[in-house]
Amino acid sequence: MLSKELLAADITALDLATPRLRLRALTPADDEVQIEHEANPTIMGYIRDPLPHAEIVQRVRDISGPWQAEEGTWVGLALEEKETQKITGFFFLRVACHESQSVELGYRLHPDYWGRGYAFEAGQHLLTHFKDTLQVRKVIAYCVSENAASAGLLSKMGFQREGLLAQHSALAGRWQDELVYGLVLAPERQAP
Repeated sequence: MLSKELLAADITALDLATPRLRLRALTPADDEVQIEHEANPTIMGYIRDPLPHAEIVQRVRDISGPWQAEEGTWVGLALEEKETQKITGFFFLRVACHESQSVELGYRLHPDYWGRGYAFEAGQHLLTHFKDTLQVRKVIAYCVSENAASAGLLSKMGFQREGLLAQHSALAGRWQDELVYGLVLAPERQAP
């Protein structure tokens, strides 16, 4: 069983560093960049259709607000380039199931930073933190089947494709197939 208290305390104060990047808990100062990302059709193209500005602002508030590690509620992390201290993207997570010790992971980067290996570098570091510190047993992720870059990133990070949800997500005026990925971080851990 994942500890809600440990997850909430850790993630809301998270500050991880890699050689080039910093992955940290969101602050209210990040809201403007989050709103810009949510409103950018290039960034959101494989995630969701454009939303009205008021809905975007509310989503950002919800993701940035206090997180209690309840199943299904998202929390965000800012991804910064150390050298410039500029936010290059965001990682998001939510508890999929406390009992099965699993979380869902999502991410997005500004197009100016695509192809630099930032998502892989930060993602690998975060996965290690999930396993070693938070006792997460399994991480799941989804991406639309047309998003070859995201599918490739998940595979590179060690995720296995576990399924396909046919015509699962409405995006750009049509039904999209969604790929389901999973990564078991602690296969040796006993079931409750």
